[in-house]
Amino acid sequence: MAHAPEAAGQGSVVIGVEDVDELAALGVECGSVQDYDFVKLSDAVDPEGNKISFVWENPNYQPPSD
Repeated sequence: MAHAPEAAGQGSVVIGVEDVDELAALGVECGSVQDYDFVKLSDAVDPEGNKISFVWENPNYQPPSD
């Protein structure tokens, strides 16, 4: 860790979760859920302005065959 006040609020983190759709029920304030079939994600911002992305990877996703 380094003390760098000028970098405050410019961080980001990605957290893998079991169910993006349940975040609101757990009291997590996020944006809308974006569903891309193979992954769902939702973003939040902490009080300092850092971005938090919650991501769920679909274990059953099969890419379309050509």
